[in-house]
Amino acid sequence: MLWDGERQFQVVYQDITERKQAQALLTEALGLKQAVLDHISYAVSGIDPTDFTIVGANKTFLDTYNLEEKQAIGKHCYEITHHRSNPCNSPDEICPLLETFKTGETVSAEHIHFDDRGGKIFSEILTSPMRNEQGEIYRVIHLVNDVTERKKGVEDLRASREQLRALAGRLQAVREEERTDIAREIHDELGGALTGMKVDVSFLIKSALKIKNEAARTSLLAGMDSVTKAIDTTIHAVRRIAMELRPGILDDLGLVAALEWQLKDFEKRTGIRCEFFPPAEDISLDADLSTALFRIFQEALTNVVRHSGATEVRVRLRADADSSTLEVEDNGKGIEKEKINSSKSLGLLGMRERAQMFGGRVTVTGTPGIGTTVTVEISPVEKGKMMPS
Repeated sequence: MLWDGERQFQVVYQDITERKQAQALLTEALGLKQAVLDHISYAVSGIDPTDFTIVGANKTFLDTYNLEEKQAIGKHCYEITHHRSNPCNSPDEICPLLETFKTGETVSAEHIHFDDRGGKIFSEILTSPMRNEQGEIYRVIHLVNDVTERKKGVEDLRASREQLRALAGRLQAVREEERTDIAREIHDELGGALTGMKVDVSFLIKSALKIKNEAARTSLLAGMDSVTKAIDTTIHAVRRIAMELRPGILDDLGLVAALEWQLKDFEKRTGIRCEFFPPAEDISLDADLSTALFRIFQEALTNVVRHSGATEVRVRLRADADSSTLEVEDNGKGIEKEKINSSKSLGLLGMRERAQMFGGRVTVTGTPGIGTTVTVEISPVEKGKMMPS
């Protein structure tokens, strides 16, 4: 109590140190929060859901749209981000802000717009609600991330992969053409020359038979017989090499006959028992597709010999108007899961690449102790198209 001689006063003191400290901390926290917002790559703005006006924005937002803060605050968000005022002037357009306000949930979307030069700008948008103590939405946080460079990188990578795949396809085609030419040359030139030599030797044998000296005749005939056997062995080797380079049966009689021939030859060479289940009806496939399936089949058989330890192989071919499916199944030890997609499994990678050139896919499954199954599936509607990576 205080007394000034005439009047009495009551003075009340209140310690506001804690409040001052709290205000200082709040100011510091808000400043820190704004500093953080100003240094992130996302363009962040706070939107009033009642009229879609901007009530706050970070530095990235202002820099993105080349604005000062006073130019952004109070503006309708669509005037800035879409250069128009109506957020839903297209029935096909979904506004993330509206969706968040309606559902009360965080909404993500992708938006494409154009810069002043007509270039595409890709943005990822995320809108999230802020609620008051009563649970009502009083702000919507709007985040925009410019992913144009990332999109461009992905598109460039996809284009590069498609170009590489097209190049690989062309190289495969050239390789097959070269194989065909070499096989034809070997068969026609070497085969013809060897056959001519065999004819010449047969004439020499006839002449040798006329020799009266028995010892000389016997010795000469023995030598001629040895030469004839060597020529026959060479002719068989030439035919085998020519068939391995490019089996003429594939071009002359088609895929089914070529698969059956290859499987019989495989069984003869390896001793592995083989069964072939051809399609119920005759099929006619594109020549390039037949070649691709045949080469995949050859690689599958090679893998059986090298890795499986199998004693039996079953091959099924199904083809109709909807799809073509080739299945090679063995009873070996079963491929390990980590090897199925390993970058070191070059044979499997080559098989997949051949199939993808025709829009198809190769599936490899293995069960320990039971075996491995390689399935090639190609749909006619996808032939010639590149599959995405």
